[in-house]
Amino acid sequence: MIPGESSAAASRQDEIERKKNEVLMLKSCLNMKRLKLSLAINDIKNYCFEHVDSDQLINASKDDPFKNKRKCSLL
Repeated sequence: MIPGESSAAASRQDEIERKKNEVLMLKSCLNMKRLKLSLAINDIKNYCFEHVDSDQLINASKDDPFKNKRKCSLL
């Protein structure tokens, strides 16, 4: 037996396993339902406009928990 031969065989096995996983992933991507980008953008825009009232980034709450409630006593 040649030194390093078992590690080379293991390396080949690892490469084969990686390629099998890659083929499986590509097959699953091939079967995915795809949307046209223009339709997806319109759906996202509509969702944003419908939920603007509940968006905390646009309508900040009146009660800010991080705001300092009192003045500094040293000043």
